[in-house]
Amino acid sequence: MWSGHAVPLVIGTACAGLLDNQEAATDLLGRLKSLVPDISRDAVGATSSFVHTEDRARLVEGLARAGLN
Repeated sequence: MWSGHAVPLVIGTACAGLLDNQEAATDLLGRLKSLVPDISRDAVGATSSFVHTEDRARLVEGLARAGLN
């Protein structure tokens, strides 16, 4: 059960995307969008708490692979 916080869903969605687990990515992305309907890769990249640019880029890459625009 999800807590209602977007961060675990962002991380989970990105991980599923990076692992090419499309079934999990689709499920998690749907949950994420139901919680934050206007979420985008650009918004996540701009507001991520990751300090290193390459870590933010990897997060955004995972979200892209999961299908987030």
